[in-house]
Amino acid sequence: MPDYTSYETALQEEKRFSETLVSSLPDLVFLFDGQGRCLDVRGSTQNLLLPESEVLGRRLSEMMPADTTALLFKLIKGALEGNTASAAEYTFTLKGEVYYFESRCVKFDENRVMMLVRDISSRIKAEIERDNLLAEYEVLFDSNHLAIFLISVENEGRFVYMRTNKTHVETTGLTPEVLWNKSPEEVFGESFGSEISKNYQKCIRKGDTLIYEEELELPAGRKNWLTALKPVRINGRIVFIIGSAADITELKQNEKVLLKQKEQLEQISEVSRVGGFEYFPKEERLFWTRMTKKIHAMPENYQPDIAAAFSFFTKPEHRNKIEAAASEAILQGKPYDLELQITDGDGTEKWIRAIGTTAFENGECVRLYGTFQDIDAQKRLERLSRANEQRYMNILQAAPNGMVVITDMKIDYINPSGLVLLGAGRMADVVGKYVKELVHPDDYLLGSLKIIDMINGKPVKFPHELRLIKNDGSFIDAEITAAFLPSVETPALLVIFSDITERKNNRRAIEEQNRVLRQIAWEQSHVVRGPVSRLMCLADAIETADFQIISQKEMLDGIVQSAQELDDIIRDISDKANRLLHPEAF
Repeated sequence: MPDYTSYETALQEEKRFSETLVSSLPDLVFLFDGQGRCLDVRGSTQNLLLPESEVLGRRLSEMMPADTTALLFKLIKGALEGNTASAAEYTFTLKGEVYYFESRCVKFDENRVMMLVRDISSRIKAEIERDNLLAEYEVLFDSNHLAIFLISVENEGRFVYMRTNKTHVETTGLTPEVLWNKSPEEVFGESFGSEISKNYQKCIRKGDTLIYEEELELPAGRKNWLTALKPVRINGRIVFIIGSAADITELKQNEKVLLKQKEQLEQISEVSRVGGFEYFPKEERLFWTRMTKKIHAMPENYQPDIAAAFSFFTKPEHRNKIEAAASEAILQGKPYDLELQITDGDGTEKWIRAIGTTAFENGECVRLYGTFQDIDAQKRLERLSRANEQRYMNILQAAPNGMVVITDMKIDYINPSGLVLLGAGRMADVVGKYVKELVHPDDYLLGSLKIIDMINGKPVKFPHELRLIKNDGSFIDAEITAAFLPSVETPALLVIFSDITERKNNRRAIEEQNRVLRQIAWEQSHVVRGPVSRLMCLADAIETADFQIISQKEMLDGIVQSAQELDDIIRDISDKANRLLHPEAF
């Protein structure tokens, strides 16, 4: 009888090897019959989602959803029919958690199949996470406001555009058909393309992010770009460059506008002698503009600190004021506006106007800023103006004529002589009154029209005569002249007036004398001529002794009558002459 011991030993060894191999697999190995009943389970049974007792002897339909059961039955049927091993992926939900599996079936014998089931949940979930990340990346890539492009770094320093986002297409006008899978030289031409490639080469040599500005003529027009290139390494080799570009054309245009405005502001600053300053309390850092340094007679490279800035205020009272104002501004946020005197770097004393305000963050002053203005010339002018004003007031006070200042048709000032002429004892009797209250009603309209014409810049003829109302209600004849006061902000007039009442009375007296003299002259030339002519005729008659024409008595009567008329005429002329020479006697 043959000895089968060695065969049995070999079979036992092979069985142990097979069982060891199956148990060491990461997969579960199921044995199913043709009806889908589980006959055995081996492998990493610790990974079973259900207890082994709930799996053995049960059909697939009792453990799986209908769609999964149908899928696995299809695998079993195919394996029994001798088809090559096929696989299927499916899900299994247990206690709200989804698991992913991959199953492969192979024919075991005529009625049974072996199904290898692998838990692929980790891989599938990783793939889902990856797909979600890719979807998010695509959204970010295409919705990014920057023009993004991906460059492949080929051998021999060749660069190829691999991908661009939506913003890149819209802002450059370069479509994927024009740009993708092409080198810069192929897209832009050899000359321009090689210039673009030089920046990519710089990025490779630097091995880090490269940022630069460039101006490109592209299908979408000539634009300015701020471009950043980031190298991507794989296994220590740079294989890609990720580029991002921002359209800064408008910014560059605004920059030009700002530069022009800066130049204009500097010109204004130069003309107005206004400079600026900024002080940052935390850093104790002080900044002066060029004009501020110029006001202090310091060079452009001068870098002041706060102590040096205060040292220019050499007069103690002025230094105390600026230090106190700056302290209150920083601690309390109180702005200031001061006129102070400094001694500049050349040793010259000058007046400046210092204006300061603050910026606070979280209740703490982070910036004190403002202006310095050179007002030395203005202060000198003010001193001169005050001196001139005093001289002007002295002239007004001492002037023999009356003088008033009129604003808005009201009396703002009257000098002492004006008070005397109007019979007023104090300024309050006149100042504050309207012009209408001091001018005779019959003369006011014409006088006010002259004032209005002067305010409107129309030419007005002076002097002008009108009647003024004295404090006691009587009138005086006055002659006025007027002029603008250019140093006064509101329209104002200086009106000078004098009392011409006596002059007008004299003029009327002279006019009366002239009238009387004209009358005397007329009488001499007309009235006296009658009796004189008669006397001359009588004289001729006497001389010729022609008494036949007229009798001697008639001659004597004529002579007496003519002499009487001459006497009356002479008496009348004499009386009129006496009235002219001695009016007080009549």
